[in-house]
Order: sequence, then C-alpha cells, then structure tokens
Amino acid sequence: MASASTSTTNPVADVRPEAAGEEVSLKRKKNEAEWKKNVAKARKNSGKEYISRSTGKVMAARRVRDPCGCPKSCFDKLGEEAVRSIFTEYWNIGEFNAQSAYLLTRVKSKEVKKVY
Repeated sequence: MASASTSTTNPVADVRPEAAGEEVSLKRKKNEAEWKKNVAKARKNSGKEYISRSTGKVMAARRVRDPCGCPKSCFDKLGEEAVRSIFTEYWNIGEFNAQSAYLLTRVKSKEVKKVY
C-alpha cells in the first residue's frame, strides 16, 4: 500500500551538481574580498579609515587639509569647491594604478629655472 503512493524516481535527487555546472566540494571557496589585508588595502586606496596591518593602529580617513602658506597660493587660485571636487574624485577611484594615471593626466611638468 505505501509503496504504491511513492514513486521510484525522485526528480530532485536526479539533479546532479556536475550537470548544473557546479563542482562538488567540501572545502569553502576563498573570498579574497573579505580578507583583512584586502579590506584594509581597499579602504586605504579609497581614503577611508582602516586598520594598519603592520602596527594594528587605526589610521584616520583622508580629508582636505587647510591651505598651505606657500607663495604660489594654489588653494586660493583653485577655490575651495574645486579642491574638494578634485579630492573626492581622486579618492573615489579606489585603485592605486588608476589614481596614479589620474595624477599624470592632471599635473603639468615644467623645467626648473634655477637649482639651489
């Protein structure tokens, strides 16, 4: 009686992981994005607060500092809004090589007139 109500084939049991494109594994998959050193690196490259891997200290987030007192007065020439937009644009890139490329496109090199 009970055998008549149950079928011999179970459609759920017939689905194999290999057929679905998945591998059978008992090990966890590595998730490098969640590793402490990679989290710290990503936070450092995006200008956010992070914990230093070598010293264990909490490093403060990057911020726009007060204008310097140099004779060129670059901060006054650009204006506060422009400086803030450049700052946020640079730190939103979040990758070291891309940030270096960004700087190369924005900086002009000049010959030095006099070397002291």
